Amino acid sequence: MAIGETANSGPNTGVYGPPVVTTPATEPELPTETAPVTDNAAYDAMKQMLEDYGLPVSLLDEIKEYVSKDFTVNQMIYRLRQTDEFKERFKGMDQRLENGLNAVSIDEYIALERNYANVLAEFGLPKSFYDSPDDFANFIGNDVSAEEFASRTALAAQAVSNIDPNLQDELRRLYPEIGDGDMIAYFLDPERGVTLMEQKVQMTAAGLSSAAVDTVGQGFSASVAEELASRNVQPIQIGSALSPQAGLTQSTLSSEGVSTDTLASSAFGLDAGDANLVRRMRQRRQQTRQSGSGGLLQQTGVTGLGSTQMS
Repeated sequence: MAIGETANSGPNTGVYGPPVVTTPATEPELPTETAPVTDNAAYDAMKQMLEDYGLPVSLLDEIKEYVSKDFTVNQMIYRLRQTDEFKERFKGMDQRLENGLNAVSIDEYIALERNYANVLAEFGLPKSFYDSPDDFANFIGNDVSAEEFASRTALAAQAVSNIDPNLQDELRRLYPEIGDGDMIAYFLDPERGVTLMEQKVQMTAAGLSSAAVDTVGQGFSASVAEELASRNVQPIQIGSALSPQAGLTQSTLSSEGVSTDTLASSAFGLDAGDANLVRRMRQRRQQTRQSGSGGLLQQTGVTGLGSTQMS
């Protein structure tokens, strides 16, 4: 019997093989062997097994007790599987039984974890994304194969490649630390992506800034974009609010243009000072236009009078 198998686990079918009929409520029988373990070599082997399986070193005290009682290796493994530490480390095993799925061996379980991790590394996802055994337990417990996991990740990568170019540019401008791997992580698991980097607000903020670029040719700062996102401002509102005032971002001979941030702050009530600034600028420019129009009328009138007189 290989290390990691229970007495009633049967042939190693693998996660993707035909399901093995099991009775979750039935505990496996205590395995018995004729060769008790009493030497340091066996203890060292069990210690190495704890390291390989990611089990806490606190279980070494349990192993010492097993050795003192002349337990066989399989008897030790059986008892380790009953500990809270083991059940916490391999949560997916109990989930599989609860879901009516066939049991998997420890080695199969770890192989699945490694396959998942390899997929994430291949697509360049952050190392802090799905970085503990708990992260993969639900996948294993719900019978998600490595192939299916790779397919899901590939779909998330495809979604990233299909993002509007303006949105991608604004996301990278506002948050230079975000790479394609971070965005794939967001599409693969939005809740985890938000926890990891508050990307939900960042993605929304980048979308609003992208709308500003489309409307006035300039995006927002990260702080203004995130404030607008937190107020549930939608991209269509950005266009409606900024389009009529887009000219105020351009400098003239008599006044300097305002920033897109100031324009949005005024339009959406983020800052009273910005609202006053935009109102005064609008008034000054309106007066300038009227003054210019008056001068042109006067020039036209003089020219007309002169022509009459000359005629």
